Amino acid sequence: MRALMAVLRIVAVAIIFLSFPISAADGKTIYTNRCRSCHGTDGKGVANVAKMRAEAMTKETNKVVTQDEMLARMNLIADRNKKRCDADLMKIVRGGQGAMKGIASISDDDLKSVIAHVRTLQNSPPPK
Repeated sequence: MRALMAVLRIVAVAIIFLSFPISAADGKTIYTNRCRSCHGTDGKGVANVAKMRAEAMTKETNKVVTQDEMLARMNLIADRNKKRCDADLMKIVRGGQGAMKGIASISDDDLKSVIAHVRTLQNSPPPK
């Protein structure tokens, strides 16, 4: 009987824990710690980081990449990123894209909460 009660308590805690929705507020904390330094507080990108990335990419590829081009790539609130579905954003964060290295170690829930926060920056729901 004690074993059964212990299992029921574990199941109850799991149900309660899993019933909490993904939170954009939680995502903001993660975003602040892991994304803001390049993408900026507002999601538009950080100019001096864009300049450094553009210079590095120009050297690596022997193709001129301007600061403005790099800043446009880093802009999370641009229309091209608003149009991306959450699954595409998750793939980019996990695998990286361009100068951005992937973050394979982020949990699904944390990544979903970061994307929820980015959607608040974009002031738009995800595309269907």
